[in-house]
Amino acid sequence: SELLCIPPCLCQPLSAIVHSKTGGLILFCVDFLKSLHEDGMIRFNLNNGEWQYNVNDIRQKRIPTDVVQHLSERMTILSRKTQSLLKIAACLGFEFDAELLQLATKGTKGEITQLIPCAIEGGYLLEIPNKRRLKWAHDQIHLAAYELIPPNK
Repeated sequence: SELLCIPPCLCQPLSAIVHSKTGGLILFCVDFLKSLHEDGMIRFNLNNGEWQYNVNDIRQKRIPTDVVQHLSERMTILSRKTQSLLKIAACLGFEFDAELLQLATKGTKGEITQLIPCAIEGGYLLEIPNKRRLKWAHDQIHLAAYELIPPNK
């Protein structure tokens, strides 16, 4: 209810659906809510200043029961270059140097400088201030990116 700025009694049906679909895992809840918004299933009405949604539509939405699988599927909508960056970053560990990522991707500094903000804005990576290093926003996101790598690679 705090996220949508509406009283708990009005948000209870949505909360129950989100909890039942995500098992209450906060990372999964947040990502599921993001996907609902991106799919237009939750939208802000500027005319009345309220969030709107249809619980029946949300109840019908199919999502993987595994958070890693869900995150991997969401990563597949990113550009090929961003997906490639995340796959290579997954091989570098949980925390890594941005310059090492540039070397590993064989990309130019300009290309990497454009792709890293996309990964950060998408909630996949975090920048470590004053260190020129990056880390995964969550270990499950790291694992999801690693899962995108084909077994033969």
